[in-house]
Amino acid sequence: SKRIYLVMRCVQGQTGRKESNCFHYDASLVTALLPVEIPQEGDQRGDLLLFPNLRRLRKYVLVNVLEKALLQNKLSRRVITRAIGVGLLKPQRLQLVPGNLYLFWGYRSLHANEPCDPAQLRATAIFHYGDPHAGSLMTRMILRHNQRRARRASAIGAQQAV
Repeated sequence: SKRIYLVMRCVQGQTGRKESNCFHYDASLVTALLPVEIPQEGDQRGDLLLFPNLRRLRKYVLVNVLEKALLQNKLSRRVITRAIGVGLLKPQRLQLVPGNLYLFWGYRSLHANEPCDPAQLRATAIFHYGDPHAGSLMTRMILRHNQRRARRASAIGAQQAV
């Protein structure tokens, strides 16, 4: 796919905490992360945790989906987070600086953000490019599901802001 997908991600408060440590692989090959507003002080800045280039490109979308299902769930999230906490796993930790651009292989790199102080705002613009499974039925179904989920999340966030 030659399309670039833009996601503007803002987290704050307890809702933002739920979104932290959600380790995942992106559906696109290249990810560009542009921090807009990032806490620079304290322990909970929402740093990017990255295990770079762990996997190769998957030829079949089903293999990709199965692998993501094994890693992108609550149990795996807890196991990975605890393993990092006790020092068994050592990801690269990047303290994001607003205005800097961070490029990485999102499809190949397992990544997440650490918790952010609920009193602070963490806002990032994320650009995704190069879907290796573009056009497949499964990819279209997943994209539709994710778009519905994002609409629900933004509607909930708008209601909470009122």
